[in-house]
Amino acid sequence: MKDRGLVKYPSVKYTGKVQQRSGYLGVIMSDVKGTLAQGGKSYKYFETKPTNASGAGPRGIEIYIEGVADSKAAFDIKPNPHDNSKKYPKKAISFYLAMAKGLVDGIVEADGVASFPNKVSVSWQAETYKLSR
Repeated sequence: MKDRGLVKYPSVKYTGKVQQRSGYLGVIMSDVKGTLAQGGKSYKYFETKPTNASGAGPRGIEIYIEGVADSKAAFDIKPNPHDNSKKYPKKAISFYLAMAKGLVDGIVEADGVASFPNKVSVSWQAETYKLSR
């Protein structure tokens, strides 16, 4: 995993659940993980938070194609869902599933190799979110 300034967590298997736990640097945060099956492939995704963010700071998403080496991609999410939706805290699972679907829908295949887009816009709860690497 490339270090893109994101908090790294030990591997924990959860599908569409929210879990509170301590990460590195003593940061405590909600962590949303899920699996999306589409087009005969399985995609794993999870919430990320920059190490310099506090509280309801900015969020991101990492996603990869299960069983495909070097397919992991990390994206920043703007605007911060905490600032733009009062529904976000209670619907974080739905939010990250929508972001993952948007990324999977934007996959480009060239020479049999699938890659995630560099940028994509996803609408959720009447707000448009921009995801970028």
